[in-house]
Amino acid sequence: MDLKIMTKAVDLLMTPYIGKYVDSPKSLGSLKILTFNNLACLYKKMKKFALAVKSVSYAIQIEEFLFKNDEKGEKYEIIQTYLNKAAILSEMKKHEKAIE
Repeated sequence: MDLKIMTKAVDLLMTPYIGKYVDSPKSLGSLKILTFNNLACLYKKMKKFALAVKSVSYAIQIEEFLFKNDEKGEKYEIIQTYLNKAAILSEMKKHEKAIE
């Protein structure tokens, strides 16, 4: 059930018209980051590690893009996302890669 809900959330956030319901591109980015992080946690719990890494990597891409293009220099919670990725890689016994 959780996977169906998360998949629908991802589908919704990726539709082109969602932007008119969200305050700003930054807000939409934040929603995507949260959703992909949560999806990664769900995949990790299900032991679908390749999908977990893919989901968390996508969240990192969005965060790096937002950080690079933010004129105000605001910080995003990218550290939490990297820790999430490290935890997934560690669970996969890829400890050296997790340290990177």
